[in-house]
Amino acid sequence: TQGSASGLAIYAVGVLDGAATFNCGASDCYGYLTAGSRDTVLVIGANLIGLPLPALIPGNPALAGFTFSVQALGVLFSNTTIGNFTNRYRATIHD
Repeated sequence: TQGSASGLAIYAVGVLDGAATFNCGASDCYGYLTAGSRDTVLVIGANLIGLPLPALIPGNPALAGFTFSVQALGVLFSNTTIGNFTNRYRATIHD
């Protein structure tokens, strides 16, 4: 259900594409972080699953052409061991 309080989505942005395994040490893993390596991604916010996360991008001409990736990790409130990474979204800032 959109906007339900069933879980939390944690958003990260990265500038490198990769397939870093999120090693959780269990047979059930969250999946793959593909927005960049764990050392290069930046957590930009969190919101309830199903709700948008607004982001303000400054109107700086130096950012034109900048390409980045966004990915989220969804975790259930009822059991934080259950969750998964979303597909990676790639974007480029245009002037």
